[in-house]
Amino acid sequence: MNVLVYTGPETLPSSHTSTLTTLKHLLHPHYAVQALPLAPLAAPSYPWHTACALLILPHTNADQSQWLPKPAQAAVQAHVDEGGALLEWEPVDDGLVLTVKGARAAKIAQWVPAGGVDQEEELLNHLREMLMTLGLQATLSDPNYNAQESKHPTPHQLPQFLTAAPGKISIVAHIAGLLGVSEHLTLPVL
Repeated sequence: MNVLVYTGPETLPSSHTSTLTTLKHLLHPHYAVQALPLAPLAAPSYPWHTACALLILPHTNADQSQWLPKPAQAAVQAHVDEGGALLEWEPVDDGLVLTVKGARAAKIAQWVPAGGVDQEEELLNHLREMLMTLGLQATLSDPNYNAQESKHPTPHQLPQFLTAAPGKISIVAHIAGLLGVSEHLTLPVL
């Protein structure tokens, strides 16, 4: 299965480059982490979704109304409607926030990574635990890691929705409403 990172023109190169590098490190050899440009994402004939374990939308330099062209929005919506997983994040200045909301197998997680170079390992470990919690197999670089002692819930099926974008926070309520999700769990900040 593939973990695809969208690399269209509205994404910040530093964001998708960092995303590709980090996820290759965390998910190898369990998943092939690959770039997905706009053309294949939007092309109905390109079957990217058939082997996609997770689609990631990195930080963009566009506002919500210009975020993705209509054909790409339709492709992403179809992927999610068919049970595909979607993760979106962007850096902000006010700390690390991880929220998981869910009912049944459908999950919504908001993840906002932030922090300086001195927090890089902490953020990497937090991302690793989040991916594992969501059902992805992540490579453990810390030999002392003990899943039994983790503060996070035990792994569950890969969620249908994962999203994190402070500037577009209303999408979470919209998706939650569509899914009928009312329960939510806020995970601790490391």
